[in-house]
Amino acid sequence: MTFNDEYECPICRHGKLAGITLMDAYACSFCRHIFTANLSEQIVRVEDSSTPMAWRWSGKRWRSVQSTNADLTLVVWICCIAVIVLPPVVVWVPAQIFPPLEGSKGAWFPNAWFVAIVVAHLTIGGWLLSEHYQWRPYVMLRDRMQRMFPES
Repeated sequence: MTFNDEYECPICRHGKLAGITLMDAYACSFCRHIFTANLSEQIVRVEDSSTPMAWRWSGKRWRSVQSTNADLTLVVWICCIAVIVLPPVVVWVPAQIFPPLEGSKGAWFPNAWFVAIVVAHLTIGGWLLSEHYQWRPYVMLRDRMQRMFPES
């Protein structure tokens, strides 16, 4: 990795990283993220994001340099499982203990509500894991949404 070459962007995989004139930094031509480079270790770090992300150049492609914090990862997984499991259980148990009367107008509602709660909380759990692991499709979608709907 040298400062004069262009490289595929490790975040969006569409743009090219090119050196910024008079600065020791790279910028992506597509997603417009700014990166700093450690040329001796072949590592780039994104600087314009609140989430610290870094990649190492293997000669052909970027590999994530993930600093793993096992304690935080365990807490994230426990919270994610709790968010996904507990609310649907709280809805399902009373519906089983006190089922609606057969043939009543609203007999379908407890099952529909349970399905809605499961879908909503799976979405929340997926978002939580995506934020923690910074999965590329999620980061790309978040960047595109920020470009479509800029904060004023």
